[in-house]
Amino acid sequence: MVKRHIKRLTAPVTWNLKRSDGKYVVKSFPSGHKQSLSMPLLFLLRDIMKVGRTATEVKEILHNQKVTVDGKAMEELKYGVGLFDIVGIAALKKHYRVVLAADGVLDAIEIPEAEAAIKPLCVIAKHMLSKGKLQLTLLDGTCILLEQKDATRNIISVGDTVVYNYAEKKIVAVL
Repeated sequence: MVKRHIKRLTAPVTWNLKRSDGKYVVKSFPSGHKQSLSMPLLFLLRDIMKVGRTATEVKEILHNQKVTVDGKAMEELKYGVGLFDIVGIAALKKHYRVVLAADGVLDAIEIPEAEAAIKPLCVIAKHMLSKGKLQLTLLDGTCILLEQKDATRNIISVGDTVVYNYAEKKIVAVL
């Protein structure tokens, strides 16, 4: 049996929620992020960013395709928004990055338009494929294929952080 909600007391500590506001909270769908480093889009928009007051208002905003996550229009309330994801709100013309605050909870900070297409991601796996291709697996579940002629191919190792431009689908820098 699959549960569609979780109790507030057992919710991850990275969610900044009041434990006394009710018994249950919405559970996010599985995504590329770990459960502890992601939260449902409903919770992010309603409780952290204060875009809507109720779940019905947030649902209406999402169904009008006014919210994007990493450049893709989102309509699902339970979509798991994770660490370093970029949430864009078209009506407000603002972009936010989900970060881990100093007190250990996930928070959304506003970023300029120029940074809205890039995100830093950690390389968690590196595999050689056929015909000399190299596959990098990043923290959010993204997989990147690098050809033999790529210059960044030899300098990237597991544990490095890459700055990934998801609009152009390429690595901008290696940190």
